[in-house]
Amino acid sequence: MALLVEISTDNRNRTASEIRSLVTKHGGSIATQNSVTRLFRRKGQVIVSRESSSEDLLMEVALEAGAEDFKAEPQGFEIITDPSSFETVHKAIEAKGIKAEAASITELPTVTVPLAGDPAVSAVNKLIDALEDHDDVKEVYSNAEFADEVAKT
Repeated sequence: MALLVEISTDNRNRTASEIRSLVTKHGGSIATQNSVTRLFRRKGQVIVSRESSSEDLLMEVALEAGAEDFKAEPQGFEIITDPSSFETVHKAIEAKGIKAEAASITELPTVTVPLAGDPAVSAVNKLIDALEDHDDVKEVYSNAEFADEVAKT
């Protein structure tokens, strides 16, 4: 399983030491800089609940505005865009009176790794929470696939 951590710091050595300590404490290891970026792709993502729109209308609006992909899930709809098309697609959806639950440019995993068993899920969640609590961490992206929930990002 891979984590991509986006960090903003004024002291690279201090932050690197603190992050390395956090990861090691939670049973992980640090790869070399940028070595897991190939497992993620930068995309625009819009999430819409099933109550906000019909599938046909939302798909038509999103694809006509330039969306790359449209996925219907039991809990709602996911629209994927190129980052350069994100704003156009998001505005087109809003112009139709459809409210998005979430909309952002994010890092989506190209390959996911299923986590089996409560100990593995618990360990990964503890590590992600610890990283997110660090002052210099802006975002934590994961390619973990949680069995009973949407992958935590």
